[in-house]
Amino acid sequence: MGAIWGFKTVGKFQSATQVSNAPDQSRINASGYQPGDIQYADLNHDGKITYGSKTVSDPGDQEIIGNTTPKFLYGFTVGAQYEGVYVSVFLQGQGHTDYWPTNNYFWNVTSEYQSTVTPKIADRWTTDNPNGYFPRLDINNGSSKNMVTQSGYLLNAAYMRLKNLQLGYTIPDKFTGKYHLSQVKIYGSIDNLATFSGVFKHQYVDPELLQSDEKIYPLQRTYSVGVSVNIL
Repeated sequence: MGAIWGFKTVGKFQSATQVSNAPDQSRINASGYQPGDIQYADLNHDGKITYGSKTVSDPGDQEIIGNTTPKFLYGFTVGAQYEGVYVSVFLQGQGHTDYWPTNNYFWNVTSEYQSTVTPKIADRWTTDNPNGYFPRLDINNGSSKNMVTQSGYLLNAAYMRLKNLQLGYTIPDKFTGKYHLSQVKIYGSIDNLATFSGVFKHQYVDPELLQSDEKIYPLQRTYSVGVSVNIL
């Protein structure tokens, strides 16, 4: 359940010699590989990289590289109060879970028809930047050559979110009793204050909403104030 099958990423080809000496990857993409393209591991040692029959008994050079099921889910509230001042914090999140990005939010450029320019686009392989995070730019064949499911770009979507922070003050009854009021509380609240997640290093999306291609309007930070009053 939740298994992600893909290729094991060796790294990026750094020279034409390295390409020619590597196992044949033409069955992944027949357009030919160049320096800056992704090299995959020949797991079955047959000299070529293939999808096999895409079955458990014949996976070619694919293996289980991750799982989409979170290790655990959690949520808890903590609070403190002192002389009428109180604070309450609600934390929520999930443990390690693997996520395979498939869209231009992550890859920036997926084809000549679809692209998103973010600061990450500069961290791409070139002859001047051989250690770039992303493979070389290949508009025509990149999606079926370098963006296939693989271990090298699998992301950990674990996160912890400060879902709600509330700060308030209860006015002593000795000041409000003469107005026939008690337990008068004045408070402010912030929802979705902060999110901590490794996936944000590579994504500009909400890790709680990693669905389909992620093109979902993310949660917004909201602020509110209120007064709670008991009438005697």
